[in-house]
Amino acid sequence: MAGKYGRLIPEAGYEDSALKKYLRREDWDAQDGILLLSGLSPEGTDIAREGPYALQPLDAAKEFSAVSRWFYAMERKLTIEMEPLGEILDKKITKKDEEEIRADMRKACEELLGNFEENEDVWKYSRSHHNGSPGDMFPQSHLLKWAKDKKIDVPWRKWAEKEGYIEKEDPPGFNQDGTESGLPFMDEKHRFFSSELKIAVEAWMDLYEKNPPKKTPAGGHKKYIEGWLGEKCSKLTSRAKDRISTIINPNPKGGVPPTDY
Repeated sequence: MAGKYGRLIPEAGYEDSALKKYLRREDWDAQDGILLLSGLSPEGTDIAREGPYALQPLDAAKEFSAVSRWFYAMERKLTIEMEPLGEILDKKITKKDEEEIRADMRKACEELLGNFEENEDVWKYSRSHHNGSPGDMFPQSHLLKWAKDKKIDVPWRKWAEKEGYIEKEDPPGFNQDGTESGLPFMDEKHRFFSSELKIAVEAWMDLYEKNPPKKTPAGGHKKYIEGWLGEKCSKLTSRAKDRISTIINPNPKGGVPPTDY
């Protein structure tokens, strides 16, 4: 079965990539940062030299870099000594396999290089910061915010958030407390404002968006929600707590409201 980069091209996850090392660093070199934001590893990627490029996606096995260098050498008909493709992948490669790999690499490299060059161009002409010279360092948080502001899709952002390497992005328009002041139902001055609806949104954001449980909470979701309400909104009546916990309970089999509602 073909993976993201084709049937014969190794694929891996971010867990075993160089990404973790870079995410532990507070500052990034600008060039490294743009590569990382584009899904490429600074280790194994070489696009600033004469001869064949080498690309190393963060979510591909390390062999990808050598295969991409082989690919560019073949595409450009460069007369340089290259390691045989079979040795790179440690398997017997037929002529048909070779053609398939070239087609898969052509598609993958065009997309990877295109994303990088587009992001590099946006960075070059951004006015919100000093672009710096090669080797200049920028806070990791600055580069991540820049990517967000420029609507750049960082392929590993969700993974890094889940693993706790970076803070979760607030959903579009939401404030740090998980509320959305721009939505009319969150406006306390609205003539049809409902305090219980506002609390329900805040509870759901805190329990299921910002800090989602990895498994069903002990005692079930309803008890889990009621615990939050008891801590954050202790003055709510038991009936109000029951209504709110019923509304945001993700378990369709639970949270049945009393029959006298």
